[in-house]
Amino acid sequence: MKRLFSVVLFALLVLSCGTTRQMVQAPLSSEELVEYLWTFKDSRPDGFTLSLGTLTEPSEGISVAYEITDAGNYTKEDLNYIVSHSLSHDGHVGGWMDERDSSYCFDSVRIFPEDQRSEALEFARENKQAAIYVLSTGEVIWVERKE
Repeated sequence: MKRLFSVVLFALLVLSCGTTRQMVQAPLSSEELVEYLWTFKDSRPDGFTLSLGTLTEPSEGISVAYEITDAGNYTKEDLNYIVSHSLSHDGHVGGWMDERDSSYCFDSVRIFPEDQRSEALEFARENKQAAIYVLSTGEVIWVERKE
């Protein structure tokens, strides 16, 4: 399993070459963040978005999940990967209840300013997301697919 994680992490690093990503400094270690998020979800049964650098919930912006972390992430082991991806990208994790099977899911997410709705929608399409979430209003915006 560790080898698979290493291969995936290496692929992410290769795919992100040439971008301006930087590691997010978090107040807790990766292992501590996993434990924190695992417990935090219990206080947010309907979902959340959390900035790992400050352990705060952004009050505005548009949250969009990365496709690579959107694969039915329900376990603590899955959450390890989500935290790793988040720390090496934008530093935000989203949690939400999948009403289809009552499972709690986690994703590494990117937060767009609310005046960049078209960019957020395009990122969502590129990452094969069904919806984006406006943090200030709680609005779910469904993504129309371009064929």
